[in-house]
Amino acid sequence: MDPIQPDKFHYAEEHKEPRIPTVPEATILRYFSYKHLPEHLQKHSKPFCDLAQHLVATSPDTSAQLIIALNKLLEAKDCFVRAML
Repeated sequence: MDPIQPDKFHYAEEHKEPRIPTVPEATILRYFSYKHLPEHLQKHSKPFCDLAQHLVATSPDTSAQLIIALNKLLEAKDCFVRAML
């Protein structure tokens, strides 16, 4: 399987530019930070951070479903990083 290439995503015509996160999104996005982790865990956490930022940047607006998706992605990230301990 090929890794995700952000430049290969096709944005809707009206949403070519990534948008700035709203307060609820920014609140969740802060939990995707990984710089505080040991280096061997950073490489496992970073893809989750990248995907979360991509979801927010390409979503046309904040919706309950986007917040749920981010929460579930956060849960998956936490589980995976713990599995790498």
